[in-house]
Amino acid sequence: MASPVTRRESRHFSFISLPIEIRDLIYANVWAPKLQLHVFFKNGRLVTAACLGAQTGDESTGTRVPSGEEMTLADNRPRGWASRDLVILRLHSTWGNHYRCEEDWNPMPGHISTERNACISLLLVNKTIYAESIRFLSQHLEITITDTDTALYLNDDAKPVIHDSPPPMIPRQLLRSIRSLNVTLFGSVDLFIALALARDYNATTPLEVVNQEFQQKVRATMDSNQERAVGLLPKARQWHQIWPGIAALPHLVRVNLWMNHSSFDSWSNINERAILEPLQRATWSPEVELVVYLPNIASDNIVPGEQFNNNDEDGLNFRVVRRVRCPDRVAEDSRVLFIVHDMSAREQEEMGDQGLSWDLGEMSIEMDRI
Repeated sequence: MASPVTRRESRHFSFISLPIEIRDLIYANVWAPKLQLHVFFKNGRLVTAACLGAQTGDESTGTRVPSGEEMTLADNRPRGWASRDLVILRLHSTWGNHYRCEEDWNPMPGHISTERNACISLLLVNKTIYAESIRFLSQHLEITITDTDTALYLNDDAKPVIHDSPPPMIPRQLLRSIRSLNVTLFGSVDLFIALALARDYNATTPLEVVNQEFQQKVRATMDSNQERAVGLLPKARQWHQIWPGIAALPHLVRVNLWMNHSSFDSWSNINERAILEPLQRATWSPEVELVVYLPNIASDNIVPGEQFNNNDEDGLNFRVVRRVRCPDRVAEDSRVLFIVHDMSAREQEEMGDQGLSWDLGEMSIEMDRI
């Protein structure tokens, strides 16, 4: 019969004494539910949230909102958990096709969020486990970013230390060592027009010069409110600054970019080629797989000089995948909300024949009250 382990002997056993293969298996079990994270700034602090996966548009088929998410408008009473306010929030969320992740991180009253990122504390145990966790996570962690401020944080410039700011929930060292990155850009039409117009400027151009010339270009387009578009110029400049830094991440092998706007307008009004020029200009490792997910455009709406078609991929360093817009536009009859994808002229006529109205004014007013 083996002698029991004494307290003194038990002190000699440690996790670090296990073979590295065993430790990796333990890390895999600890981190398994947390290998997909959103990273963003909240009140000046870099924080994380669980990623539940992108909504690919399967539920946006141009028909009624799926069972369980319908909304009876006649008496303004929700038939499922997706209330009218929740649908409005989804349509205006900057998280785009990750709107369910945002709802989980910041749930509406009466909803429960999933446990998120408790295992981040594993990085605080000691230096050895910190280093091993960074090594393991850099190989398996998938990060999703939904704003340009966080994307700019990934660049190689030294970041100033702000002693009064709370510590980040995830080390920058880990962010810069990731292999898989998702970037979602979802905003107003004005933002995308600003991105296209700002492509001729770089970080070395004096801001006052950029601002003056930019206003002239905005006035020339007649497609956007001048004041709003000019106000988005700093964000547009950030967009052109982030991609060289992302391309320079040393261990990156996969990048997915999702783009969509929150307007009722067709995506065919957006100059995709101008907006994606920074990706084309960046120097990518041949090992990086770069995929850009763009909303569907009806073939009769494609402008060759502004949108991509199936014949363009030979000259690009990224692959273009078309998808259903999600969440997109909301059409109403007297009873039910409809989520509708980007339609051709014929499809719009067919929806009109069904008696649907396309006035979002009421929903916009309600959004202002939330």
